[in-house]
Amino acid sequence: MFAYDLPSLFWGTESQETKRSSINSYVGENEQEFKLMFELPGVEQADVDLEIKEDRLILKAIRKGDKGLAREFESIYKLPRIIDKEKVSAKLEKGILNVVIPKSKKEQAKKIKIDFSE
Repeated sequence: MFAYDLPSLFWGTESQETKRSSINSYVGENEQEFKLMFELPGVEQADVDLEIKEDRLILKAIRKGDKGLAREFESIYKLPRIIDKEKVSAKLEKGILNVVIPKSKKEQAKKIKIDFSE
């Protein structure tokens, strides 16, 4: 299902990561929606912030380690115009953040019947 690395499909990826940390991300797509997966092991729900601002998906997270050390992550992805921002959903479970971004109905692909005559 997650055939593409997120930056390769969602062009214009910008990343601002502190302490050389990164977020592994993957995306799948069908006719109705994009399904994104972010690997966030050791990150608690209270330490994750996800928002869509204009045409950007912004993910911020803090991974707390031993001895009070914490690593902060911020990744920003440019979104395609064909999304329905009002219906985006996200769930964090066992270190995996799954995000579903529905495509806008007016932008979804439509099959066109081709008449064939000999």
